[in-house]
This record gives sequence, structure tokens and C-alpha cells, in this order.
Amino acid sequence: MSPYQSMDSAGKSRFLADEYALVAEPLLTRIQTETGAAALCLHVLAKGMGLAQGWHLSQGDPALRPPLETTSRPAPAGITRLALGEDPAHPLAVLSLPAGLPAPPARSLRALTRLTEGFCLRWALEEDLLHSRRRIRRLEHLARRDPLTGLLGRSAFQALLQQRIGAGETGPFALVMLEIEGFRATSTLYGPAFADLYLRTLASALRRSLPVDALTARLGGDAFVFAVPMPSPAARCLEVMLGRIRSAILRATARLGRPGLGRVRMGAALWPDHAQGLSRLCDLATRSLQARRDSGQPGYCLHSPGTPAPPDPRQLRHHLPQALARQEIVPFFQPIYDLQSGRRRGYEALARWEHPDLGRLMPSRFATLFEDHRHASRLTLTLARHALNEVSERCWKQGDAASVGLNLTIFDLHSPEIVFDLQTLVCDCNASWSDIIIEVTETVMMGARHGPVFRTLEELRRRGARIALDDFGTGYGSLRHLGGWPVDILKLDRGFIARMDSSPTDAGVVRALVRLARDTGLEIVAEGIETPAQLVALREMGCHLGQGYLFHPALPGPEIARAPACGFDLGALCG
Repeated sequence: MSPYQSMDSAGKSRFLADEYALVAEPLLTRIQTETGAAALCLHVLAKGMGLAQGWHLSQGDPALRPPLETTSRPAPAGITRLALGEDPAHPLAVLSLPAGLPAPPARSLRALTRLTEGFCLRWALEEDLLHSRRRIRRLEHLARRDPLTGLLGRSAFQALLQQRIGAGETGPFALVMLEIEGFRATSTLYGPAFADLYLRTLASALRRSLPVDALTARLGGDAFVFAVPMPSPAARCLEVMLGRIRSAILRATARLGRPGLGRVRMGAALWPDHAQGLSRLCDLATRSLQARRDSGQPGYCLHSPGTPAPPDPRQLRHHLPQALARQEIVPFFQPIYDLQSGRRRGYEALARWEHPDLGRLMPSRFATLFEDHRHASRLTLTLARHALNEVSERCWKQGDAASVGLNLTIFDLHSPEIVFDLQTLVCDCNASWSDIIIEVTETVMMGARHGPVFRTLEELRRRGARIALDDFGTGYGSLRHLGGWPVDILKLDRGFIARMDSSPTDAGVVRALVRLARDTGLEIVAEGIETPAQLVALREMGCHLGQGYLFHPALPGPEIARAPACGFDLGALCG
């Protein structure tokens, strides 16, 4: 970089004046000799050089030097001014000399004009080059950065991290993939402007909670990645750091004033312990994130050798139309039992993908398809039709009044056609609305009361369907949804049930929620019952209904007869 490029306007003026004077002063001396002038002054105008002000070159009497701002006015008495340049109205420079002297020779004026034009052109090119370099640096910066959050982009992140690894500039580090739970639903409910604010807030909290030598990038959508140096023991240090990051994100997003924000999942892998190649390390971190997604809970998962490889979402999305046509995506049925009598009351329909190459995929493996508005409604209606047909054929036609729970997404409930689509299915399958339970999560119900979600649920309930609030107790707005929202059933999140045996606090929460349901006239279903001790405790609390592996895993349609209406001898089951 030349000294000129780092100067301000005043510095540029001085620099140009010095260089110009070296070659212009001999010409001025010659003109002074040719005209016999005792003194003369050349005023180089700022406009020619693109500067804030011009400058003077004087030979002899300084009285000929006019103020810079007056060079465009008529010359005072006793002074002659000659404009240099093609346009006398907009000259590059003005030559001032005493009046009454012979005019300078044309060749000398041409030489002085050419010299001035050459300098103007040279410095105009310098300025253009300088601005071009600045624009290139700015474009390079924008290409490397995510325009919304200011974090690195995918390519820049990979290039910088690979450079650090290749140059031996990094010690052991953790590569962490991060995603926001329920981001698509939040974006749908509150709009793209709020979604952008949410992403910026989370990115800012993430950046502040990481050390200065960490690399952080946004991969797109709600996906982020960061590489952070890890001291030994890495696993313990990583656990502490990720806990701090989660807390920082929750605190920052809480200020946005919306419920349910800041819940993130993370998957991590360590370099060089788990992999030495960057591509392999990214794959392992992605597997860990998928494993955390499969758990259905926020938090983080560190790679272990047994973590399965996740299916590629792009390939799943590409094969979805064929899968639907071949009926590869089908409902499985989780039986729901009365915890007092032991009778089977109904089923919850759960999606399974019988993939020809990958085997049976659980919903978490293709959950992104339900979060994509282009596919969500089609998937929901396909599963609903299969579920109603199976239950109609194997239960209702046999006189078994089993209920069936259908899970709806935020996109379904925002669609004005969903009620009519379901009405068509009810008629086609000879079903009754009273046999259908519409299951929605608290995330789906985060919208305003009397908004589109509320109106859709209210209409479904008016037709006879019952509304179940799924995963109750995990969101920020649980109790708010009981006041005025169309809710008939509460489904306790399996996390509370799993920790009942070891955590008196969770057991107390379950007891309080069962009492709350009883006092408000709602049915309550405990999800994820897996041990006799959990069943005994729930029965003692007065919980109405339950489902889980203790009774039956989810069954394919042809096998739902394995869960007969007469149910279980709960005394024997409790041991």
C-alpha cells in the first residue's frame, strides 16, 4: 500500500503538492522568464484532484496568491488570470500574473496544462484503484460472513478451520453443531421479522459466550456450528462450556418477550480424539446432534463410537413422493390404557418410515419433513387416512370403540382447509369425530388466543373431536393454555415420568399436575411408562391414563389386535 492510500484529504493535498511542485516549478520559472513577470502564482483547483481543497505554487510576490475560495471570482485590478484545461468555465488550474505583461507562449501553457492533466489523471486512477480495493475487501468480507448474524459463512468457516489444522495452529478442539428447537414454528407464528431478530439475538449470545479464539458460523436456517479449543479433560470442560452457552442463550432470548424461545440442541465431536479430518469430524458432530434430536429433549450429546449415522435430509426429501406413493410412511399405534381398570382406551398414531435401504426410521430421523410447509400437510393427511382406515377395519367394525390420536403440525393448523380435509377422511373411513383426538404440542399453541390456531382447534372441537395438549409441562406457556384454550386432555411429558423414581421434585411435579387436571375437569395421560414402580406411583396419584413400553411398544396396523380392549391385569403388572 502506498503512503497516499492511508492519508486523509489534507495529507493527500500536501503529498500531491510536493510531487507536483517538483515537475511544475521549472515550467513556472520558464513562463516567468518568458513573460518578464516579477512574480506569478499557479492555483491547482481541488476539483481536478477530487480533494477537499486545492493548493498554490508561487514564484515571487505572495500578494498574487488569492484565497482558495475566491479563485472563481473575477480577478482584481492589476492581476491577470489564465484558466488551464479544456473547459475555461471549469479549469484544472488558474495561473495568476501581473496585468499588462505579454501572454505566456502557447507551448508553455500547453506543457503546463498537459502536466496538470497528467497529474489529475494519475491521482484519479489512484483514487479509483483505492476505492476498488475497498469494494473488493468489502465484498470478500460479505462473502465470508452471514449477512443476518455477522457470523462466518459455511465456506469461510471450513476454510479457516482447515487452515488452522493444516498449519498446526490449533490444539485439541471441539466441533459443535447447534440447532434451535421449534424454530420453524416460531417463524410461522411470529413472522420473518421476529425470526430474524431471534436468530441475531441467539448468534450474539453465542458469540459472547465463546472464547475469542473460537470460530463460529451460521450454516443456514436455524443451524449453527462452532469450533472451540478444549483443555484437558476435554469431555468435562465441554460439558461446562455448553451448559454456560445454553444459559446465555436462554437469558438473551428471554428478553424477546415470547414463550418457548432459546431451547437448543447440540451435537459435539472432538479433534483429534474422534477424527483427524474435518469432513469426518463434521459427520460425527452431525450424528451426535441427530442422537440428541432422537431423544426429543434439548441439551447436548458428545459423539460416541456407537452413534448411528443419520440419514441425509436432502435424500429423504427427494424420495418423499415415492415413499408416499409406495406407502412406506405408515402409522404405528401406541396403545393407551386406563390406569385404574387396565382396559385399553385407544391409540396414538405415530409415524414410521419403512425405508427400503435404511430400515425403519423413527420420526425424529425425518422430523425436518414435518417442519417443511411443502410436505407437512401432505404427510399429516396421508398418515391420518392410514390410521383411520386401520382403526376402522380392526376396531370400529368389530364393535371396539377405540379412540385414535392424530398429531397435527403448526402448518396443518394454519391451513384453512385442514378441517374440511379431516371431515372428508372422517366420512370416507366411516369414523366419528368423537373417536378422534387431535394432539398438539405447546409450541404449536404459542400463538395468540383467537388466532388461526385457536380457531382451527375450536372448530375441530365443535365438531366433536377432543384436543390433547402433548408434552405438557415442558413449555413456558403451559398453564396459560388451560385458560380459555380448547383443551380436553393433558399428556404429561415422558421426561417427568422417567425421573419420578430418582427425583422427588419430578414426582412432586407429576403429582401436582395430576391434581391440577382433576380440579380443572381434564383427563390426564402419562407418557413413557416403562417400569412397574412408575405405574404404581401414577395409580396412587390418581392418574387417569397411560402409555409406554411397560404395556406395549408402538404396533404396526395389522398387529394392533395384540392390544385387546380388555387390557391388562394391572395388579399382576405392578408385581
